[in-house]
Formats: sequence, C-alpha cells, structure tokens
Amino acid sequence: MNNNKVSAFSVFKAKEKIGFDIGLDSPSSKSLNTPSKNGDMKSSNVKKKLKRNKNEPLNSLRNSIRKKVKKDAHHEISLKPAENKRKPSVLQVFERNWAENIADLNSSSLEREFLPQVLEQKKVQNDLHKIGYQEKSNSVVDLTAKKSEKKKSIRLKNQSSTASFAAINQEKNDITNEHSKNKIKNLSSLSGKELFNWVLAPISSERFFSEAWQKKPLFIKRRQPLYNTNWFSTKKLDKILREKNVQYTKNLDIAVYRNGQRETLNPEGRAFPSVVWKFYEDGCSIRLLNPQIFAKSVHQLTSRLQEYFGCLVGSNVYLTPPGSQGFAPHYDDIEAFVIQLEGKKHWKLYPPRNTNEVLARYSSENMQEENLGEPILNKVLEAGDTLYFPRGVIHQASTLEDSHSLHITISLYQKSSWGDYLEKLIPLALQKAISENVMFREGLPIDFSSFVGVSNSEKKCPERDTFVKTVKKLMEKLIDYVEIDEAGDELVLDHMEEFQPPYYSSDDVECSVFSKDGFWDGEVRRHHKIELSTELRLVRPGIVRVIPADTELQVYYSVENSRQYKEVPLRVLRFSLEDADLLEYFLFSYPAYVVVENAPGDDIHKVDVANRLYNFGILRSKVPLVHT
Repeated sequence: MNNNKVSAFSVFKAKEKIGFDIGLDSPSSKSLNTPSKNGDMKSSNVKKKLKRNKNEPLNSLRNSIRKKVKKDAHHEISLKPAENKRKPSVLQVFERNWAENIADLNSSSLEREFLPQVLEQKKVQNDLHKIGYQEKSNSVVDLTAKKSEKKKSIRLKNQSSTASFAAINQEKNDITNEHSKNKIKNLSSLSGKELFNWVLAPISSERFFSEAWQKKPLFIKRRQPLYNTNWFSTKKLDKILREKNVQYTKNLDIAVYRNGQRETLNPEGRAFPSVVWKFYEDGCSIRLLNPQIFAKSVHQLTSRLQEYFGCLVGSNVYLTPPGSQGFAPHYDDIEAFVIQLEGKKHWKLYPPRNTNEVLARYSSENMQEENLGEPILNKVLEAGDTLYFPRGVIHQASTLEDSHSLHITISLYQKSSWGDYLEKLIPLALQKAISENVMFREGLPIDFSSFVGVSNSEKKCPERDTFVKTVKKLMEKLIDYVEIDEAGDELVLDHMEEFQPPYYSSDDVECSVFSKDGFWDGEVRRHHKIELSTELRLVRPGIVRVIPADTELQVYYSVENSRQYKEVPLRVLRFSLEDADLLEYFLFSYPAYVVVENAPGDDIHKVDVANRLYNFGILRSKVPLVHT
C-alpha cells in the first residue's frame, strides 16, 4: 500500500499477508472507477464494449443491479481460513526494522532517473552564472586597458558596461522565469503517481511500499535546496495573510512549546499579518491548517495524491522561528510525509509505547520527552529533504539556533484501515442476517441476565455454557451474510464526502464545463454542444461512484466539493436503472475517450445523458466544444 520483512501491520491483519493496489491515476493502475468482479467494467474491456449492439448480453453494472434486486436469500461467501502462524512481538519488529533506517541519499540517481528538467534547471543556472561572470570579467579587462583614456570616455564605457551587464541580468531573469513557468506547467500535467514519485525520489514507490509503508520511518536526504520550492514559501504565506481572510483556529494556529508545556495563543477573528509576524518574532510557530484553500500549488499536490491513494489527503504548513519549538511530543492518526521547504528542522522520532498505539486510529495527547526513552531517528531536515513516518510514531521537532524552518506535512490514510472497513461490513451483515435467518430473531433465554454480564463472567452453569455456544454459532453464521461490495461503497462514500475538489489542468478546463468561453451579450454568444461524434471521458479519475438503489442509479460525484473540509455535502445525480449501460460506457472508460455515437441505446437519449454528465462537470471532451 512486502516481502521478506515482517510488518507491524501484521498485528491487525488476520494471519495472512494482504496486498494493496491503490493506483488510481495511471493506465496501468486500478481506479476507484475501475471495477472489480462484482460489477464494474475493467479498462481492458473498454475497447471491446465501445461498439456494443442491442442484442449483446447485459453488462457488468446491469448484472450488479439484477443481483441487488433479486438477491438469493441463502447466498454464501466462502472464506479461505488463514494459517495460524505465530508473529513476533510488534515492538521487536519496530526495534529491528527501525534500527535499519534507510541511509541518506544524494541526488545523483534522482537527476538521472526522474524528471530530467531538474538536471536541466541546474545546467541552465550554471550556464547563466558563467555568462554573467565572464561578461563582468570582460568589462573589468576593458576598463583596465583604457585607463589612459579621458574621464568622459571612462564614464561612457562604465555606463555601457553597466547597461550591458544589466541586459545580461535581465536575460538571465527572463530565461529563469521562462524555465520556471515551463517547470510549473510540467508539474501541473503530472498524475498522482508521478507526483508521489516526486515526493519519494530517488526512492521508488515499489521500494517504499515494500520496506517503509506502515512499518518504519524513511528519511530522504537530497542536498537540493530548491527541490521542493514549487509548493509553498514564506513569501507566499505573507501574501496570503495580506490578501485573504485567514481566520484564527479555523485556518491558522499560533503555538509554542516552552518548559514542557504546549500553548495555543490564538486570538479571535482574522489573522492580520502584522499580528502574526509579531507572534513569530516572539518565538511562536505558525501553523496554516488548510493551505490548499489559499494556495493552488498545494491543492494540486494534495488533489493529485488523493486520486492516487483514494482517500482524503490533507496538509498543514508549519513556520517556526530559529531556536524554537511549537508542539509537544505526540503521535498522529495519519501517515505523514514531511516536505522541508525552507531552512532546517531537527526531528526526533520514537517508537509506539505499546501495541495499542501501533498504527494508531486516533491522535495522542501531549507527552513529556523524559518519558519517551531514546529516539529511533534523530535527524536534521534541510530544504529539499523529505521524512515519512507511520501512524502512531511519536515525534517532535525544533529549529536550530541559526535557521528558521518552513515545511508542509502531507497527511493521508486517516480512518482507512481494515477495522474501518469492518465497521461498515459487520452491521450490514447483521442487518441482512436478522432479515433472512430466523435464528437471529429467536428470543434470548429466559432470565439471561442472571448468568450473563461482567459480574457473572466467572459463573459456572449449563445456561451460560449454552449461551456462549449459541453466540459462537451465530457469529459463524454471520459470515454467510457479509456484503463486501456494499460495505466498500459505504466507506468510499465517506471518503468522497471528505475529498477536495479535483485539480484541473488548463486542458481539463478548456475541454469541460469549467471553460470561460460561454458569455452573455444581449444573447448567448457561445455554448457547449455535444454531438454524436464527440469524444468524452471522466474529467479526473476517482471523482464518481455509481450506487445501484432499488429503483434508480445514484451517481455520487466530488466535483462540487469545497477545498474547506466537508463544507458542502457530497452531490448525487439520479438515473433510471435502464441507464446502466450508458453510465458504464461513459464513466468507466478512463483514461480512454469514448465516442458518444458508439454508446448503447437511442441516439437522442445517449446525447442527453452525455450532456447531463458534461454539464455537471463529470465528463470532459477530447477537444474544446465551444460553438459560436
């Protein structure tokens, strides 16, 4: 999400290894919209279904609907029993794995293997530096050779040289700015998988998931101070404070950790820059809680990673003055990626105190450092570096006396465990079992309270023995009623409700309802028009979920979500059950485009459905659809 190493996650998985397939944004990866055997069309079958005729059998989505409407009351799901293998102590696993922390990494392999523009940028900067230095040296030589000339000639030469060097500097700036624009443009077109590779580089994602994910910290030393500068900066924070309505507590925290105590010093109302910077001068840390609201670059990063992981990806920005610490030691309920943007910060990581805190589901209270023992990782992050650590890892960070620190923490996999899935699965199974099996509706034994309960736990009597056997028998029968896919849908909808809206590339905007070409000038001058020849696909992966109900198909979509956490409810479109073929055709083809004409059904109706999906921002066209 593993191979010769024992994972701490083995505590929570039943007794066999579980593989995770979480790619959502690559043709070679599975998508939230890429179905499983239970009802969705796989990408490999897309081309075969593009020209389906009316006589072909019902497709996978329609079959799912049929199974839902006409359920077999005695349907059973067989589960392969897991082997009962003894696992080593979790703390032993942590001590062994984390004693083998991955060594510091330099940037050479990164430059060779990933994003050649990084190496190109360094080359351009070096070339520009040489040009400027050479021109400046030539000017000095020219001036030395002409010392005997008149003062007026020297002044003219100096002016000419200054103008020449200024022109060179301007050329350097123009080239650098143009290169930065190209680099940002390249970044905006990267998929979630490619951006995750950027975060990890030069470590491969395969190695990361095999050796570090949910097992141990990973410290990546790049020695490239400018590597992470695209995402955020102190200058950008200052601009946000000046131009946006940033609210204390909702958007920004002022925190300090002194004498073993963490304090939050938030005033009420708007965070004005003069007040915030005074707190900073006094040694307080500034935490921007949801930078994706204010910074397009952060929204791009988190939204793309959200597509890749299939869960909410959040972020916080932390600015800490020199010689300071903002937060007490604690652990979190998220997988954390610390991306150092500016300056330096000293990090100490400690193992969970007990097995209950391994891969924690809830964040901890503040802790005291003297109670934590020796750190398992003790490193200074510098600009360009990255640090990963799993849920439940205790951590604290402080700045050095000679440098401030600015970093962004990317957080993910909150409430995305097997336990969270089973919280959905078991109630659904129980509801179905009660409905379909009379054993679950039989009355409890007469006066059962006399032999059940904590006060009766040591009681020995036939009635209690029979009660325990019946409970075990019912629990075994409960397995026959599990609704694996319905539970999955419920958990996915919970995640989608938390999602940020998609980040759109310029091409996505131009080829979707979000384009700005339509306008009013006494009459509508331009409009979008979908025709039978139009090619369409999802505007971004992972933005829809089709849920069959008893009398309709519900298409939930996150396009209209807010960047502010759960500010608006998840939207839903409702279609007839007869539209199953059309919805599968249009929604499950990503990343391939499909032609409207080849969709099943009546031409007028297929265009109407395509228009509806397009007009709600779910579909985009291959080319802009603006008609004059």
